[in-house]
Amino acid sequence: MPISPERMNEYRKRFKEAKAKRVQRPLDPPPRFDRVFFEGLARMNREEGTRIPPGEIYISEEVKAHFREQRDE
Repeated sequence: MPISPERMNEYRKRFKEAKAKRVQRPLDPPPRFDRVFFEGLARMNREEGTRIPPGEIYISEEVKAHFREQRDE
């Protein structure tokens, strides 16, 4: 059942009122974007961080057949 335009406008009005009353609080503790954070981010972006080799990955027919069987069950 669709919502009438009048009711939708009422919902929008109530949402705006609630949003205006909401108190913005700082994160506790505040996030630290320090040297350790950026080193970790760089490591995750390198091959060593993910352990996923770059390039195309070969998947054997046996493995493909196994997953097809699992999907069809």
